[in-house]
Amino acid sequence: MDLSMLVDSGADCSLIPKSIGKEMGLNLADAETIQFAKSIGGVVKYVMRDFELTIDNHSCYAKISKRRRFHC
Repeated sequence: MDLSMLVDSGADCSLIPKSIGKEMGLNLADAETIQFAKSIGGVVKYVMRDFELTIDNHSCYAKISKRRRFHC
């Protein structure tokens, strides 16, 4: 699957929308737990996993967080 995205190379992880995660075939695995990030704007539910990325023919693993739902 080819997707165009902006990548923050200095980030600890990258957050993708649930809809993109579904397109990529990322489903909640039995061993995964939903985590919560709290900020002034509310709470974000997410699932963290390592994912292989290929950028310009270079492959690497990165931490990807799939957002579950946003609450304000």
